[in-house]
This record gives sequence, C-alpha cells and structure tokens, in this order.
Amino acid sequence: MKMSRFEKIFVNRPIKGMANAAVVSRQLDALEAPYIEEVLELGCGAGEVTAFLAAQRGYNVVGADIDLAQVALARSRYGTQDHLQFVVADASGLRFDAARSRGCPSATS
Repeated sequence: MKMSRFEKIFVNRPIKGMANAAVVSRQLDALEAPYIEEVLELGCGAGEVTAFLAAQRGYNVVGADIDLAQVALARSRYGTQDHLQFVVADASGLRFDAARSRGCPSATS
C-alpha cells in the first residue's frame, strides 16, 4: 500500500526512524534466534531501521518496499553503507534468516 504525501512527511522524519530502530533493537534482543546474518525488512520506507540493522547489528540487510519514492529516499540517505541494499520489490519468495515488518520480527530456519 502506498502512502499519501502527508503520511510520508510524518513517517520519514529521522527522529521517527530512530525511535523505530530502538524498538526493533529491543525486539531482537528478546528474540530467541541464535544466528542471524541475512535480514529482510519488509516495507523499509525511508530506510532508518534497515540502516540501523546493518550498521549497529552487523547484519547483511535488504530493505524492500513497493513504493519507488520511499526506496529512492532510502538510497539517497544510506545507499553507500556496507552490508545494505534497498530494492523496489514484493518480497514473497525471498529467503532470509530473519524478516521484519512493522514491529513484527521473526526468525526463520
């Protein structure tokens, strides 16, 4: 689902992204997954959480979103960071050690 211009203004604020990254960090600490290397963030938006997972957790991360404008913004903000890739895609069929979507982390085996 694509967001309206107003929604993008609200959710693309860096402070919102930092708050989301803090929540995800706590969720990952509580997740009983002994080995996570490859992570897919579904609906990555402007990329703050995706970039956090790569920089602070050391994961190889793909941020996927169906909104080209959101992916372009994420790439402009974080495109040169190591272990990080942003794609315009429907993520069905992709395989990762963990996937995150709107506050619902899960590990796969």
